[in-house]
Amino acid sequence: MVPVFNRNTSSHPMSSDARQIPKKQYSAFIRLHNELDNLRFG
Repeated sequence: MVPVFNRNTSSHPMSSDARQIPKKQYSAFIRLHNELDNLRFG
């Protein structure tokens, strides 16, 4: 199961992990999830 990254919830469990990801990689991570959101919700 792929965890859903909620960009609107600062207390989301993944937020602490996200700080450890390098900035460029994090941006790609956000873009990937945006693409997945677009595919899911059109």
